[in-house]
Amino acid sequence: MKKVMFLLGALFTLCLAGCQPLSGTGTAWDEEDRLIGAYFTVTPRSAEAAPYEERIYATILPGETPSEAQYVFQDKPGLAFLSIPGAASDGQYRHDCIDAGIHSPGSRSEILIEDGKTRYETTLEGTLYVSADPSYFVWLNPVYQTKAGQVYLLNHDAAMEAGETLGSSCSQTYFDESSRTRVGASYEERFAVKAMVEVQFPLKSFSLYAMNEENAVLWQEDYTAGALPDLVTAGSDVSYLLLETRSIAPDGSVLTRVHALNRGAPLFTLYLSGAPGCCLARPISLIWQEGDPS
Repeated sequence: MKKVMFLLGALFTLCLAGCQPLSGTGTAWDEEDRLIGAYFTVTPRSAEAAPYEERIYATILPGETPSEAQYVFQDKPGLAFLSIPGAASDGQYRHDCIDAGIHSPGSRSEILIEDGKTRYETTLEGTLYVSADPSYFVWLNPVYQTKAGQVYLLNHDAAMEAGETLGSSCSQTYFDESSRTRVGASYEERFAVKAMVEVQFPLKSFSLYAMNEENAVLWQEDYTAGALPDLVTAGSDVSYLLLETRSIAPDGSVLTRVHALNRGAPLFTLYLSGAPGCCLARPISLIWQEGDPS
């Protein structure tokens, strides 16, 4: 999870649909600094480059809880994707600080004991959905924390180019490890942050068709992107649902797709227009009623 000597890497790049290899770096500048996450920026291709600084320090705006704190990097607006080590006295090992717009289940940690040595391993994974708008660039920067608690990003922009094909993606992993001491005990830490960019087309509208066992339509409901339900209930007579989505492609045309939602599916996800160049994932819950429909 952390950092103590040198960069272990901008480790691997997974790319689909023509995504180019990424260049990023996870270089540690000081032995006490540690990798804590990554930072996405989405900028117009026409934007003028800001004055270059090797490090950009964050202004930390406290929230009601540590996980609700905001990390603002001056002159570099973007989305923070962080897992902050907790203080030894607060009873928490880590606090995830993930800005809205990044789809993530949060960090996963485990404690391993091998040959009498304790090792903490943490992985933070998340996805930024983009709209395939060719007029925007997506960049990724590694973020570090100093021993004094300052947070900074290394201004080494790694281009996250996922292409313009629906569902195409690319990813970058930053990895760090170190030996540390906490409450008088020594242990090893390993931290990996895996950031992905995936292309989605923003939703225009969608329809749901409730189907019975004979593949007949029982009912139909239509929605627009601006008026979505929080959940959909299907009666016990519904065998499955057909989801028909209409999304806006980069050339302005409307792409229609249909797929089945089998009984028992907990949810389906739609993608809405977000910040310029981005999409927001919006899950819709499904409730499948049981019992005799009569």
